[in-house]
Amino acid sequence: MRFSMTCKKFQCIVHRSTRLQLCIELDVNGLEIAKQPLKAGVTYATILEELKGYRDAWFNFKLGPPFRQVITDSIASQSYGQYHDEAYFEAFRAPEAGEYIAGHYPLNRIRISGFRSSTNSSLSVDFKRNFRNFFVDPKQDLVILIEYEGFSFTWVNIHLHHLSSVKPHSLARFPTLTVRFEELGKQPTFYYGNSWIMGYILVVRFIPTNRKKRRVCDNIVIWDWQSGLFLGQIISKPDGPKPTFIDKHHLLFFSYTSKSSSSDEPDSIPLYQPALFVYRIPTTTSAVAQESVTVDGYMPLYPPPLQPTLILELPKLNLKFQFFQLMLWDTLIHPGDLAYRKST
Repeated sequence: MRFSMTCKKFQCIVHRSTRLQLCIELDVNGLEIAKQPLKAGVTYATILEELKGYRDAWFNFKLGPPFRQVITDSIASQSYGQYHDEAYFEAFRAPEAGEYIAGHYPLNRIRISGFRSSTNSSLSVDFKRNFRNFFVDPKQDLVILIEYEGFSFTWVNIHLHHLSSVKPHSLARFPTLTVRFEELGKQPTFYYGNSWIMGYILVVRFIPTNRKKRRVCDNIVIWDWQSGLFLGQIISKPDGPKPTFIDKHHLLFFSYTSKSSSSDEPDSIPLYQPALFVYRIPTTTSAVAQESVTVDGYMPLYPPPLQPTLILELPKLNLKFQFFQLMLWDTLIHPGDLAYRKST
């Protein structure tokens, strides 16, 4: 490009050729056009114009006015929410007739605020049931309501609803999946960790309340939420990070492989061998051979945990150092979220 500016002949060639200009812009930015048929009406000129628009927007980066949502209802709001597809979802509790609210729980509604709304209006969705946590997948018109009796619990109900109509989700064979930890005898009580969804795969994490003993591990449960089939369970290291979807068939964990080196302290685990663990999610077909599903879903008693199909060990840390805690912060982007709207 710079050379063409020093030579009038080459400058004219570049100036007259839209395709050559596009090739230069793509090469400078390390981009390429996907090898697939272009959409109707898309030409090299429109692609070049769009690319220059993104470039100019980056060079002249400006933030718009802040989005303000004024809440006038006398409601008890939850302290956090979720961002999905240009909308903010916040759970709260609205008092029923004659009810006095002393706290935030249990929740019973979700407020949806669109970032592109010109009226600063929001939609309040009433699910006609109490819950303590939730997870939203707008692309599947799916909201998951997590119901349990307190901070720690021995049972949990996972309700699957349509986000638009608040009715039980039509694709879910069982609108409620139930886990009963009291069936595990003397196992510790748990509290809810988080949920993740990709397509028909639902992953829920349960964290034991007793975090002092290293042998007490997290339970990560995997369902096909549409058929209600339990696909497997992963026993994760204490204080482990969240799982990440590689695709619908594989989960990735960042953890460690070290074993205890002290016979006097069997619960101590030196954290100096980081690794990436890849787990293959069993297919629905392989899960059909399990015991028949109950009317409200199920979690088998003492299910055999899934084993990693691949372990990628990273370089060991110096023995003078170790991980104090494994933590990967959540981002606003989730698997399947919109990253680029006008791809050619």
